[in-house]
Amino acid sequence: MKIQWIKKIAAATLLLVSSVSFAGVITDVVNVDQKLNFLDSVTWTHSILDNGFVLGSAQSADITIQLKDDSSSWLDGFELATIVIGVIDFEDGALAYNPVSNWSDSLGITSIGLLNSLGQLDVTVTSILGDFWIGSSTLTVKTSSVPEPGSLLLLSLGLLGLGLARRQR
Repeated sequence: MKIQWIKKIAAATLLLVSSVSFAGVITDVVNVDQKLNFLDSVTWTHSILDNGFVLGSAQSADITIQLKDDSSSWLDGFELATIVIGVIDFEDGALAYNPVSNWSDSLGITSIGLLNSLGQLDVTVTSILGDFWIGSSTLTVKTSSVPEPGSLLLLSLGLLGLGLARRQR
């Protein structure tokens, strides 16, 4: 009798966990494909709402921006850019970056908050010195979500199992 109860509880728990919890990765790629000259700026938006994103489920995120020096000015190798992710924040972006190679970073708390509340993230790159190309921008968001009713049901099943185990003893 005890083994049958344990099997039922295990099956119910497995079914519950597999149906209400998920963890995944959402990737959004924006092809900017634009050349920035001295003091030019470009802004684009990453939107992950159309990729099955549930607001509030972002755990962490990384962004990579393809940057390439055009090698056509006397300032070769001396280009400078600012990269602002979301809002101006010391965690997200770079105040002075030499854009001769790709820029990659993990998003800070402010940008994760924007993703969780809006499902969108603005990116702005400004040339401070020199000129360079921006290729594509890739946002990778790691999500995890366990809906509240499912969590309560899972906790209830666990407590029920503990109670039954104690009663059997």
